[in-house]
Formats: sequence, structure tokens, C-alpha cells
Amino acid sequence: MLIAVFGDIHGNLPALEAVIADAENLGVDAWVCLGDVAFRGPQPVECIEAVANLPGITQIVGNTDQWLFQGFPSGFSLPEERMQMLVSFREWALARLQPRHLERLQNARFSHSLTLDNREVLFFHSSPSSTESWLPSSFSEEELSPLVTNHTADVVVDGHIHTPFIRQVGGRTVINTGSVGHPTDGDNRASYLLIESKLGITSLQLRRVPYRWQDTVARARELGMPAADDYARALEYANAL
Repeated sequence: MLIAVFGDIHGNLPALEAVIADAENLGVDAWVCLGDVAFRGPQPVECIEAVANLPGITQIVGNTDQWLFQGFPSGFSLPEERMQMLVSFREWALARLQPRHLERLQNARFSHSLTLDNREVLFFHSSPSSTESWLPSSFSEEELSPLVTNHTADVVVDGHIHTPFIRQVGGRTVINTGSVGHPTDGDNRASYLLIESKLGITSLQLRRVPYRWQDTVARARELGMPAADDYARALEYANAL
């Protein structure tokens, strides 16, 4: 079995299409989406529909999916300029999404588990208890321990931080898939994970897929997306917006 695990698409359809094409060419059997499908990108509708149309897709909710269908969490606060940008992104996306799109995001599960080669694999967006936890690869093993707390999975797979890594934490394997639509590790290629189970052995491969980020930027400008120039720089240089 070959499983493609991806997330943090953020409304970037060309990046999503590149990942889907790459995975299909490799003969993927199953798909897991780790959330953050639509917010902060020029094509939220198209991305939600493309994910929904993948055969047998398992969809997990991300924090920015929740921002769209239920608003920002209580007590959520950022510097004024940053907060205004997020509000404008949310309003811009909501003006394009229909109730069925929000329902699709709302119906996504919080986590998903499966057993491969007698090892339990647990998928979630950010942490086992929250979609908002920020646990970057620079953290120590002790600081990453919330990822392996309160569950018995042998392998955990998450997204959220937009930086791919594979680490050992407390004797268990932790994988971050990176981001499809907005990597922030200096490499602007889309990122996702392949999990292969074959002859009783599970293998993991983080893949990077080039795509025309210029097409995404052109679409953002054509549609009048907020902060399009800042967005263009973030995609080109693969840094935070």
C-alpha cells in the first residue's frame, strides 16, 4: 500500500495539482489530507473541491479551516497589522465559499489512525490535543513530547508548521509533511509525505515537487487577493507571510 499524506495547501491550486500528479504517477492507493486547505490563497473553492474529489480521501481539520467555519478562537491575538491581514484573508475567502464548502471543512475529523505492519500510525494537524500547537523542528526532544503524549501510536504524522522533518521522540517516529501550498523552509517546492507498506516493512519518504508558483501569484493578483505582493514574496522565497 502506498499512502500520500499532505496538507497546508492554503488555497494554492497549482501546488496541489503538482502534488496530486506526482503521487498519482507513483501509483498512490490512499490519500490523507492534514487540513488547512483553503485559507490565505487565491483559489480556496478549487482546492476544497480538488481534495474532496480524491478517491477515498481521509480529511483532517486544520486550524485555518476552523477559522473559516467558526471564526478565530477565543483569546486569539496578534499584532494589529498581522491580525488585520488575517481578517482580510478570512473575509476574502468567505466571500467565495458556499455553505457546502464550509460544511466539507467542518465535517473533517480531528485525527485518524491506521495500522501498518503491526505499527499504529496517528495523523493530526498540529498535536493530539489541538489544531493550534506550534511545535517546530528546532525544538528539543523534550519540547516535542506533546506530540507523543496521551496516545500509544508508534508513528505520528502532522503538518501546521510548514517545515518537513522526521524525528525520533521518546522512542517513536514523528514526521511533519511540510506544506503543499506555502513552504517556509527556504525551499519553495511543494512538500508531502509518502508512506509505503510492502512485505511487512513500512518506509517513509518526504517528497518535494516543483510547481509554477508564479501562476499562483498571477491568480492572486488577478482576483484582487489581499496582500498579494507580500504573498508573492512569501511563495517565491518560501518564508512566512
